[in-house]
Order: sequence, then structure tokens, then C-alpha cells
Amino acid sequence: AEQNAILYASKNNVSVDGCTLYITLSPCLACARIIYTMGIKRVFYLQSYATYKGIGTDEGVDFLRRFGVEVRQYEPAPELNS
Repeated sequence: AEQNAILYASKNNVSVDGCTLYITLSPCLACARIIYTMGIKRVFYLQSYATYKGIGTDEGVDFLRRFGVEVRQYEPAPELNS
């Protein structure tokens, strides 16, 4: 999904350089590479891709953090969880 959104923006001459990306699952490694290459600076996600897939680590998150991209799991305010 991230790849499609980034490619759509690029196709329509919209720069994502310096942008913030909001996604449902943390990015897989392939999408993380695209996110970094396109200059996205912040990523917020709801759930861990690793947990969803039953794998040990969130490689995409690790990759992005290693290269200075801010990555955070979004946590709604407690009153929104009721």
C-alpha cells in the first residue's frame, strides 16, 4: 500500500520529500527502502507488521530508524479506546 501511494504521488508530480506517512501496519523492508529513498521523514503506524506476520522483528522499522527516519507506533488517547 505504501508503495502504491508513493508511486501515485510521483506519477502526479507530487513530492513526498520531507513528508509524514500514516499507515496501518509498520512497513515491510521493501516498502521501508522506498520510504527512505523518497525522502519521507516520519512514519506513524497502528500495528506491527512483524506481529501481524508472526515474525521476530520489524525489519522495516529497524531499517528506517538506522537511517534517521522517525518511526512511531500510534497510540490513541485512552478515551478513544472505550
